Amino acid sequence: MPTRSIVPRANGEGSLGEGSTPKRWGKAWLVDLDASGIIKARKFSLYNQSIATTIVHSGKNIKHAGNNGLGQSKPAYFKSAQSVEIAGTRTSDTVFTRTSGTWVANALVGQYCYSYVSTSPASGIWLPITANTTTALTVSGTLYPAATAVRTCIWLPNFSLYAHSQGSGAFIGGVFDGESIWLVPYNSANLVKVNPADGSMTTYAHGQGGGAFRCGTFDGESIWLVPYTSANLVKVNPAGFGRNPSSKANKNWINRTASRALGTVYTNPNTSRALLIMATVRCAISVAAGYAYVQAFSDASATPTAAASGKVGIEVGLLNEDNTFQVTFIVRANEKYKITATTSNGTCTLGNWTEVVL
Repeated sequence: MPTRSIVPRANGEGSLGEGSTPKRWGKAWLVDLDASGIIKARKFSLYNQSIATTIVHSGKNIKHAGNNGLGQSKPAYFKSAQSVEIAGTRTSDTVFTRTSGTWVANALVGQYCYSYVSTSPASGIWLPITANTTTALTVSGTLYPAATAVRTCIWLPNFSLYAHSQGSGAFIGGVFDGESIWLVPYNSANLVKVNPADGSMTTYAHGQGGGAFRCGTFDGESIWLVPYTSANLVKVNPAGFGRNPSSKANKNWINRTASRALGTVYTNPNTSRALLIMATVRCAISVAAGYAYVQAFSDASATPTAAASGKVGIEVGLLNEDNTFQVTFIVRANEKYKITATTSNGTCTLGNWTEVVL
């Protein structure tokens, strides 16, 4: 026998939870809920057309009136992942027609379509969607030949493809050294370095056979290839493979004092790396109105004139002033550089000159 309906009176008598004392109802499942006024609850969950919204609060009133400035509407359709497979027919080079189900007309414009043969989903092509009806979509470009299925996505999953030419099962991982991506070989006979800027690749034979490595890691200086069938743990020094950042050995400061002099032009011999230079200079004057200071210059000209540092020393000082100053500056790859001394009734004497490759 059906349960009896609870019908409140117009004056509010008979309401569920009537009065200020809660009636300790447990849970209620309602197919339709029509309410006016105020809904009070410690936790209120609304389930509507596969969209669940939970509102949690403590002692606050939630007024569902529509006059809250936000308006009332059905939640917008939004899905960042690609759609499920949609079967259909490639009715022309640019049009795909689905065999069942429907889309919302023009809702796919600006999204992307992956067309492929349903039995071989690994091979296909992503193209932008320019128009769609409820049963067909149109793309810019040419759909995959004999396509029998599509998937749609609001963004383009594949931006650029770069052929590596190393065969199937070629790699088992990748390592980024801060400049290049290194593809860890599995069946590939080569360790492959990738330039992220353009996808260009350089190969290096590792000589450890097939299935040689399991993974790789970068320790901040070297890349380590972890062996699988290889008899060797392999360390790769990226600096030896064209990576710009130097190794610890190259980062040692080199004392160039014996081969350097103030006022002489020198050249950074590195084609892609800068030099950091630190020098100390003793500046002294013998007349109060005298001066003695130094400044570094660096540019691509035969005699550099672009200031690479500020002036340091004694521009106008006291009689018999005598101090040591430090000059620090950076020289770009292939550029010329020098430290120039300027004096009047004074002297500038080089103390120490060191350089390091960056």
